[in-house]
Amino acid sequence: MEFFEKAGVPLKTERGNRVFPVSDHSSDIIRALERELKKAGAQIHLHTEVKEV
Repeated sequence: MEFFEKAGVPLKTERGNRVFPVSDHSSDIIRALERELKKAGAQIHLHTEVKEV
């Protein structure tokens, strides 16, 4: 949770200890992950077949 708050996504905890973005938009989580990956120099490849790891 600290990761997302540092990445600019304020969080809220609801009953049952469920955690959500304050905005209630899951896209905020996706954008934060994409931003942090880009800062780290990672490349995201969509619609690409993985042949080997």
